[in-house]
Amino acid sequence: MCNDRVHNGLKPACVQTCPTGTMNFGDRQEMLDMAMKRVAEVKAKFPNALLLNSEDLNVIYLVAHDPKLYHEYAVASRSKVERGISRKVALRKMMGPFASLLRA
Repeated sequence: MCNDRVHNGLKPACVQTCPTGTMNFGDRQEMLDMAMKRVAEVKAKFPNALLLNSEDLNVIYLVAHDPKLYHEYAVASRSKVERGISRKVALRKMMGPFASLLRA
């Protein structure tokens, strides 16, 4: 959704403004390397930590506990309707309250 930013060498707006610094964007291999390093660090405190979707999707999640403990939409899916909502629809719903700010 930030195609113009990415093509101009900028980070997507969500990554740039993420208040916790937990979102990253870049070359897939670079992101995988970063994720592997981070999960190794997290495992010191949370031995069951693991990466979700690292092999086949463009979104990688690091979780500290059993993935079943997380909300069903926390895990990305190849299928846009597998769980009844697509990522695009979910983002639209999340960003809805901010839409009026963008129009101003």
